[in-house]
This record gives sequence, structure tokens and C-alpha cells, in this order.
Amino acid sequence: MKITFLGTCHGYPEKNRDYTSIAIETGGCVYLLDAGAAVCEKMLDYDIDPCNLKSVFITHIHADHMTGLVGLVDAFTWARVYENVAIDYYLPESRGIKEIKSLVALLCKPVDENKNRFHVYGEHFVYSDENLKLEVIPTHHLRDWGGYPAYAFYIEAEGKKILFSGDLSQNLKYDDFPEIAKTKELDLFICEMAHFDFEVLRPHFEECKTKKLYMTHVKFPDERIPLLDAENQSGKFAFPIIGANDGDVIEL
Repeated sequence: MKITFLGTCHGYPEKNRDYTSIAIETGGCVYLLDAGAAVCEKMLDYDIDPCNLKSVFITHIHADHMTGLVGLVDAFTWARVYENVAIDYYLPESRGIKEIKSLVALLCKPVDENKNRFHVYGEHFVYSDENLKLEVIPTHHLRDWGGYPAYAFYIEAEGKKILFSGDLSQNLKYDDFPEIAKTKELDLFICEMAHFDFEVLRPHFEECKTKKLYMTHVKFPDERIPLLDAENQSGKFAFPIIGANDGDVIEL
């Protein structure tokens, strides 16, 4: 299984960092966690064939996690190179779906809904196919933004266990750090670092059971990535702590 960071930025642009998106390649298929980045272009940049894209999972409705959907849906609606590809998009609420379709229709042509299939999932959602199983874990990231839903993702594929935190509450004030990181032996934990400093995360990380920890969605990367490197070198944790950059690849 190969995991590629297509975008590691937070809510506004940073040099050499696109918005949040992670590609998982397993069983000859590609799955995206969030699509804030220009995902179709990024996949090509990192030698990931968009023709293998099967499903896209969006953690929550914020621009930096889903604006790449417009270009993706547009390309898979009209481009002949993708005429035999159909994608399922899973969003935590219906807001935005109509608008995405309208914008694509305005820019090009009406969305081919046989090839671009939108689904709305809820807090008990479980996705499972021949390659991958994904379960959602509610977070409180949008509790102060209208109370809309937001989720972390727990994934199993090829016998490996992965946790993606999605976005969490500011300074974890609603105590929404995913407890599964402390109770289950993970092969990889991908945690956001936009809404708090490392010191907020430290007591939680001390209880985590993971072989690798990558930080993405990094705010102030010029300041925070070097701090993560120092933590990694300190030997205080039983696992490496790595600040992700666009294009980084993990093999599991």
C-alpha cells in the first residue's frame, strides 16, 4: 500500500503546499481522503493514474478540504481519457453538492452523474470494498461553525491500520482527539496541526499506539516543522514524528 500526500496545507495557501488531500493506493485502486488540493493535477504530478481513482471521502465541508472536487468532477465529466472511469464521492452532508454540479455545468457541461456519483454519509457510516474498509469518527471541528458534521477516518487495508484525524476543535477544547489512537495498535496515524500547537497534542501522543505519526494540515510550517523534527530526535516517543510535505510517500 502506498500513501501520498497530495496537499499538506491548512486553511490558506503556503509556498509549495497545496490544500489537504491524501491518496491511498491499494489493490490497484486509488482512494482520496479530502480533496482540497488540485487533486487531478497532483495525482499526475506524483505518478498516480487518475484512471484508477475509485472513491473520494471528504471529512467536512470547508474549502481547503473539497475545492479540488470541481476540477475533478469537471475532468471526469468531459475528458475522453477518463471516459471509462466512474467515481463515488462521499460527503458528510448535502450542502455544496448542488453547487458543485451547477458550477461544473457553468464552466463546461452538465455533470455526467453516471460517472460522478455523490453520496451523503452519517456518523455510523462504514465503507467496505475488496480493498479497503473505512469507518468514520465524529469530531467537533465545526461545533462553533454552525454545528455541522466533521469526521476523522479509521482505515484498514492490506492488514494495516491507519487513522486520519481530519480537523479537530480549536486547541481540542471539545476533547475530540480520536481515542482510537490510544486503544488500537496503528501502523500509521496522520494528525492535523492547524488548530493547536504541539504542546496541546503532547499528552495525547504520549498515550498513542502507532508505529508512525505524520503531521499534516500544518499551519506556520516554517516554525512548526523544525519543532517536530526536534521532537522526533529527542527520543521521547516510541514512534517517529514526521512533518509531512507535499509529495511525501509512505509505503506500508
